[in-house]
Amino acid sequence: MSTGDKEKVDTNKGRKTIYTIGILIDIGKEHIEHVTSKRKWNTYAKERSLPSAQTIENYFETWNAFKQELNIDTSIVISKPTISKKEIEQVLKEHGHNIETRSQWDEYAKENNLPTYKTLKKHFTWEEVLSFANKQAKLTNDYLLEIAFKHKDVFFPSSQRKWNEYAQKLKLPSYNAYVRAFGSWKKSKVELILWIEKKAQK
Repeated sequence: MSTGDKEKVDTNKGRKTIYTIGILIDIGKEHIEHVTSKRKWNTYAKERSLPSAQTIENYFETWNAFKQELNIDTSIVISKPTISKKEIEQVLKEHGHNIETRSQWDEYAKENNLPTYKTLKKHFTWEEVLSFANKQAKLTNDYLLEIAFKHKDVFFPSSQRKWNEYAQKLKLPSYNAYVRAFGSWKKSKVELILWIEKKAQK
């Protein structure tokens, strides 16, 4: 049965096409490489006037049931190819001069098919990313100390690694920012104590 065997209720505008299970299977076989996720199928189908995933589910109950009819293994999860730290470093060396802000980088990355900031931060801190662009994060000493004070229960007992893990989750300045500002991680904690004492005296 071919896709040309569709039967319509009538030719009036707005009336839906009636499909059969056989017709939908034929459509699926003809476009099988695009039968992946419902979202991707809908994008593809809309451009070609093919039935939506919802229409298909009306006949097969679930999207996976339709895929099983086409002998597509529904247990296979297609993952995005991983990108190494070395590859990220190469991207930053070539495109780092275009970095201004994280959101701006994401827009630039999208336009040029490059890794987003979410991928960059798996390998580099924001300060390290900026270093490829010969830029420094605009972080004043007071700002750094205010951040540290707000998170003092974590900041004081943390090692450099522990702080970085915590800071990355909350998008806070990394320990590198403190070391650059105050000379060392230990001195950063001393500066925070002095800052707190000075604040208390006001």
